[in-house]
Amino acid sequence: MRIQFLGTGAGTDTPHRAGSSILLSGAGETFLLDCGPRAFDRLVMAGISPASISRIFLSHLHPDHVLGLATFVQAMTFPHGHLPLEIHGPPGTLAYARQAVGAAAMVTGMPGRGWGEPLDIPVVEIAPGDVREAGPFTVRTERVPHAPNLVCEARRFEAEGKAVVYSGDTTEAAEVMVPLAEGAAVLIHECYSLPGLARWTAGFEERRAAAIRAAFERTHAEVAYVGRVAKEAGVKLLVLTHLNPGERAEELLDTVKAAYGGPVLIAGDGLSFAV
Repeated sequence: MRIQFLGTGAGTDTPHRAGSSILLSGAGETFLLDCGPRAFDRLVMAGISPASISRIFLSHLHPDHVLGLATFVQAMTFPHGHLPLEIHGPPGTLAYARQAVGAAAMVTGMPGRGWGEPLDIPVVEIAPGDVREAGPFTVRTERVPHAPNLVCEARRFEAEGKAVVYSGDTTEAAEVMVPLAEGAAVLIHECYSLPGLARWTAGFEERRAAAIRAAFERTHAEVAYVGRVAKEAGVKLLVLTHLNPGERAEELLDTVKAAYGGPVLIAGDGLSFAV
């Protein structure tokens, strides 16, 4: 299998990092995990055709994970003429996908068909606890706590005798993530650090800075906790992603390695490796 990071940022305004989006390839099939802003730009920079992607798996419906979908669909239809692909996601995905695909359809068209004609893309809403086959992969989905009023899902993808686990966005939920990631070849996990948050918000008006810090602490995973999850799950490789502008790689590594003795990568846009 191969993993390639198209976007590794937190939120929509992280310099040099697109919104969350990861390519997972194995056994002749390629999935896109989340489709954040600028994901398609990174795909173009990597020289990868959108027509090579058969399924999109969305972890949840926050802007930094899904706003690239309309651009992606438009690029697949014209000039590639490659539809349908499948969009998988939590409850609510069908309504969002209809809006995003509808917006794309207004300004594009399939080759040989009328401009602006409706586009029909299959959408599969996946409930937490689901296990299903998706091409050569077995995909297990679990709910993780993130933010109110939406469902966020972490997933385990297994093929070729190996497992890759993607946390989506989550607060501390070791009771979910440790069993899901048990023995995985790779755990891709979001994280933040308190020093990183402080650096990021240092120049903001205090009310705004306090709101950002509180939001991250309520809805995301502190990096020391992520190291403990990786250790308890016995994963072979930990990759840290969804990074805000204040994070420093050396600090994240020092903190996570206090708990986890295995190899750790700090994801950046364009990072690619085989498993």
